[in-house]
Amino acid sequence: MYLDIKSSATRSLDTVLQPDDRFILSKWHEANGDYEHIRLVYDLRNLEGGEYQQWHIICAPGHPFLKNVLEMVFQNIDAYDPYLHQTGKKGVLRVTGPVPYTMAILPLMSAHPHRVVDGRNTMGLEYSVYGEQVHVGVFKGHYSLQTTSIVRLTPSKKRKSYFYRWLQAGFEFVQRLRGGPPEDALPGKSQRPADPKQSLKSSKAP
Repeated sequence: MYLDIKSSATRSLDTVLQPDDRFILSKWHEANGDYEHIRLVYDLRNLEGGEYQQWHIICAPGHPFLKNVLEMVFQNIDAYDPYLHQTGKKGVLRVTGPVPYTMAILPLMSAHPHRVVDGRNTMGLEYSVYGEQVHVGVFKGHYSLQTTSIVRLTPSKKRKSYFYRWLQAGFEFVQRLRGGPPEDALPGKSQRPADPKQSLKSSKAP
């Protein structure tokens, strides 16, 4: 079992885990059981209930879900560009966070054992012991406050990144003139995590 440093379990695992559990998945739930995150993450806007929580991982050793997640994250890091995939909170969500976590797991769900639960109300998992978003101020270097590249770029990637930056700026300028879509709908800011079968130019949000 893995928990973020800010997170906690308020119930004994012996009372909430079942003998045949192999992978526990949960989305965000309100106290009444309703989904808390609906269309919050653009990349997963069409997925009912939004992303699977990644601040807790409860699974059996060697489970295929986690293997696929790691492979997708490695691919994302290799293909990362700050002007295509963003920085700070949005960049982390898309490159190493719940977006690739969810997208890597979805295609495998019908083939491997797992249990989808209400982590908050059924499992007693607590997102933050500090209260809602208070931990952001506790951890001074919190990822959501960062504005620099998530990945250290090579000289060639820096040059390519500048090209994407000006391309993105030009696109945004034209969209503003046309009264275009909101920021999160722009091609360079709504792409799915990098897929080795697609180029960065052709990848789009699901």
